[in-house]
Amino acid sequence: MKKLKKYTGDKTYMFPSGGIASPWEVISQYPAVEVFTHVIETDENREVMYAIMNLSGMRSMYNIDPALTEDEAIAELERLINAPPPEPEYPDDPLAEALDRLADVLENMPGGDPVGVTAGDVLQALLGGYVSET
Repeated sequence: MKKLKKYTGDKTYMFPSGGIASPWEVISQYPAVEVFTHVIETDENREVMYAIMNLSGMRSMYNIDPALTEDEAIAELERLINAPPPEPEYPDDPLAEALDRLADVLENMPGGDPVGVTAGDVLQALLGGYVSET
């Protein structure tokens, strides 16, 4: 699970590369942290600094209610970032339908073994169904 935390410059982290993300190193690489509110993406133990992002920019990207406090906005961002991705929907998607037909063809081939199936067999199956010559 990703954790978000307001960057305060009071702790030393580790960069994913293994480098030390001391407050001085962070300021030298990201000087805007001294002017704007930033959020860090870290691990459960809050040891690794995976990313540092401007809070205002993140609020805009994730459409966070501007009425929320910084702490409330960070909590909402964390919830959104850790939410499971939605199941993809393929309404009337010709590619998805073609892939489903291909999977059906390969699963239902005579003998049940797609070894030896030619590109022509697959194309014929996709265009009009598999016709067995046996």
